[in-house]
Amino acid sequence: MTHGTPLPLTQLSEEESLFFSTVRQFAEETIAPQVSAMDDQQQFAAGLVQRLFELGLMGIEIPEELGGAGGSFFDAVLAVEAVSYTHLDVYKRQAISSMTGTARWFIFFWSLL
Repeated sequence: MTHGTPLPLTQLSEEESLFFSTVRQFAEETIAPQVSAMDDQQQFAAGLVQRLFELGLMGIEIPEELGGAGGSFFDAVLAVEAVSYTHLDVYKRQAISSMTGTARWFIFFWSLL
């Protein structure tokens, strides 16, 4: 992120806007078409959680040297908001994993093996 005059909390930086729109596009193109089937089957689409991990959307705040994205807490908030537009259950799983440290602890313990 650039260091300069901070923007108001209601205004995203160019980098934050790009990140948000990229995650929202992924959600609209990948998650939204599967929402009805996931609701009917009462389970996540095969491979969806793995895809969220691959895109770095789970455990966003984990440092890159530990296998994470190296993002900030606010990056995690943006990602959760972008995904929530398409499906609240995916949002909840991502929020729990990204913000409570579940993924952080998984990667930390995995790195000890």
